[in-house]
Amino acid sequence: MSLDHYIPRCRGGLDEASNLFPAHKICNSIKSNLMPDEFERQKQKLYQTALDNWHLKHKEKQIVEKALQKMK
Repeated sequence: MSLDHYIPRCRGGLDEASNLFPAHKICNSIKSNLMPDEFERQKQKLYQTALDNWHLKHKEKQIVEKALQKMK
């Protein structure tokens, strides 16, 4: 697990509790520096791209597959 920022630091987000949430490292990587609304619009495509094109470890692949199942 890692801490992710709702509003990315590179986009003005702060290291405050109200801007942080726990996330799997792979999910944090998939979200990248997107704002919440940008991520919501693209998340299924982003997760599918990660599944199809990234070199994921077995556990990461399971996490991404489970997330995609929940989106359907």
